[in-house]
Amino acid sequence: MTAAEALLFMLLGAVSVLVAGYVLRALAAARSVSEPALEGRVEKVSVDVLMIGGAAAGLERQGKSLTVVQPVAAVPPGWTSRTWPLQQAAAAARGEWLLLTTSTTAWRAGALSALVRFARTRQAALVTLFGCQEATTLAERLALPVLLLGLAAANPLAAANAPDRTNVALAFPECLLIRRDVWEAIGGLQLLKGRDEPWFELACLVKASGRPIVVGSGRLLFTAAGGRRWPALSDRWARLFGRVGGGRLGVVAAAAAIVLTVNVLPFGWLLIGGIGLLLNPASILWTMCGAIGLAQTAAVLAARRWIERLTTVPPLFLITHPLGGLMVVAILLASLSRGGSER
Repeated sequence: MTAAEALLFMLLGAVSVLVAGYVLRALAAARSVSEPALEGRVEKVSVDVLMIGGAAAGLERQGKSLTVVQPVAAVPPGWTSRTWPLQQAAAAARGEWLLLTTSTTAWRAGALSALVRFARTRQAALVTLFGCQEATTLAERLALPVLLLGLAAANPLAAANAPDRTNVALAFPECLLIRRDVWEAIGGLQLLKGRDEPWFELACLVKASGRPIVVGSGRLLFTAAGGRRWPALSDRWARLFGRVGGGRLGVVAAAAAIVLTVNVLPFGWLLIGGIGLLLNPASILWTMCGAIGLAQTAAVLAARRWIERLTTVPPLFLITHPLGGLMVVAILLASLSRGGSER
């Protein structure tokens, strides 16, 4: 074995360890995420639903009341056209809970009672859930599984659910359930009135007040509509990563390097090994490249299939995984100019 071959095998071994660690971490984090069980009963519960942006989607008879909150033109100084009508709608609510959701979220029968039951069981002041992501465009089917696999590996939900991490919180506008007395205690959106997308800060305020928040999966309760083509999908996730990462070059560069190493490089080893074996079937070098690439690829795709429970991506798109990895790297690079911007 030459020195170059020895170095290549060492590199392949190091990458294999990284890929295995990434996959195992993602699967462990995904399995530990709490999610309410859907029992199928449609029970009216003491929840005032504030539907942001349009008509109801499956919640018409599940809660105490339902209010459609639309942006308005005339608002007091300091407020936005969205936060002001939302604050007014919440002030008129009389239920035990407030649910903030969007018109693009499709709720299943019995979901609201299951959500309230889950919140009471966890003794939570605020519950926010990440639902099943509908993937209808090519960009969504390519990039969403890679994005979700990466989020699982990063495991931000663990920090958001940790009571001692008072400065770390998450919130999803598709499902944000908060006790009405807690909303009133923190002043609702009074401190966040200048933000059009105040969900993160709202969860931070609740957590900083010493009240428990729970972040989990709502894939059994609702589906978040897709339909975003590449410009809109890239913009949405770049703003999210820019918000969380603060546009720091070092963080983005490290994340991009890991995404490439896990989601693109194994397929490269497999391709290189396959071509090498065609040219020189007796070569141990190409055999090892192909075998290690195959093992790494199989591990990544197996983890992806498990994560895909959170999406509607067809299994056929497993073969496009490397392209999805490159798209996620492009989103990460775009987030450099979005540090601190709103979602």
